[in-house]
Amino acid sequence: MHLDVLAARIRLQVVQPLLHQRSHVVHAAASIKFHLPVAVAARANITASLNMLEVARTLPMLSRFVYVST
Repeated sequence: MHLDVLAARIRLQVVQPLLHQRSHVVHAAASIKFHLPVAVAARANITASLNMLEVARTLPMLSRFVYVST
């Protein structure tokens, strides 16, 4: 299942029932474009990861959160 982590707050109501059934989250979404403005890169990498953690904390069956970095 793909989740647009930058729009997680908007989509959360739609996908929340599906997410509640998950026990594992693998977060591998990030931007590796080195020419991005700092604000855009921060939004794509830092804010998206924080949003993913926020969503993961609401999952009652979560047993693993895996973060993959470049």
